[in-house]
Amino acid sequence: MDGLSAPALTGIRRLSALDTVRARIALAVELGLLAPGEALPPGRRSRAAALGVGEITVRRALVSLCADGVLVRRRGRGGGTSVAAEPASGVVAEIAAYTGAVAEVHELIDHRLALETGLVHLAAVRRDDEAVPEMWDLVRRMEKASGWAESTSWTPVSTRRWWRRAG
Repeated sequence: MDGLSAPALTGIRRLSALDTVRARIALAVELGLLAPGEALPPGRRSRAAALGVGEITVRRALVSLCADGVLVRRRGRGGGTSVAAEPASGVVAEIAAYTGAVAEVHELIDHRLALETGLVHLAAVRRDDEAVPEMWDLVRRMEKASGWAESTSWTPVSTRRWWRRAG
């Protein structure tokens, strides 16, 4: 059982859907991804779909984040939910589930960066001329990607294909 109590595992706990939504929104505010005064995207359905939960869960999370001082709600025309002008920081304890292993996450990202750049270098050096147009196509797709998650959805497959050619 000692393996199950390793330090890397002790911080892992499952959050409810409500706590997960609270943590994700509060973390986005704390990281500056949602700026003070910025309106949350309109539409209950679109918010729920983006967060992968039901509309009621999102509504409950927004109400509780307003009570915590992270968000504000305005009624009427031009109303809606937005980040507070001076959002409360450190009030959503559930964020710890995401930030507890920051050092380990950064180390994994560093390892991935070193590995992927090495693979790309080898693929480029050992490439055959037929692969060059495909490589340029992937570079263009990466440049158009709106974020890291979008670009990683196709990069590993392409990298493996290049790696096989390089071998």
